[in-house]
Amino acid sequence: MQLAAQVIALEASVSSVLARIAQVDPRLSSAIADGFTDALKVLERLAKEGDAASQAAEAVPIVMQLRAATLGAGPKTRKRRTS
Repeated sequence: MQLAAQVIALEASVSSVLARIAQVDPRLSSAIADGFTDALKVLERLAKEGDAASQAAEAVPIVMQLRAATLGAGPKTRKRRTS
């Protein structure tokens, strides 16, 4: 049970810190998004290989959830004011 709590704490901390960093500068937000994309590519490659295939496949939705928690569910768009 201790390991599960540590994993949850780590996920919450990392996603919160990255979300704060992403708010500082659009370039940082883009770099963070690219990092999540890279992680998904690695997991997709591993999911096609032998030993870690099932764990990698299970990790894909977790990374997608972390990405959504960090950057929002979809692309951020700003509404323009019309005056």
